[in-house]
Amino acid sequence: MEISVLAQWASLFSSIAIVLLALFIIPVTIQMGRQLHAMTETIGQLKKTLDTVERESGEFIRTATDVSKQAQRSMDDIEKITFSARHWTKRVDCLIDGANYALEPSVLSLIQGFQIVRAGTSGFLRALSSSKSSKTPNKENGHE
Repeated sequence: MEISVLAQWASLFSSIAIVLLALFIIPVTIQMGRQLHAMTETIGQLKKTLDTVERESGEFIRTATDVSKQAQRSMDDIEKITFSARHWTKRVDCLIDGANYALEPSVLSLIQGFQIVRAGTSGFLRALSSSKSSKTPNKENGHE
């Protein structure tokens, strides 16, 4: 019968071990379930936050793309305006060069003409004034 007492003791210790193990495993399992539930809620909130970030990032990318396209159109417009300004500047330069070519000899001739007229006028006035001054003393002396 000793074997059966030994078996009973083994059965008792194994029962106590199973009860202790159950007493340890049940709270740990409950705690793990709570933590798993909290993690599930946190993951759900994280998913909502990531969905919001994804949506806002998409909006930001679309806005940035639109701004980039608008900037490119503006740069194209500025390039066209710059090209047109250069073209018109060249045309105005050619027009001014043509006007200078056409007018410069005429203006120089006109200046020379004025100089000749001035020289002639001043010579005429000198001659006129010297003629008057030579006649004036004769009148005073009574020679006329």
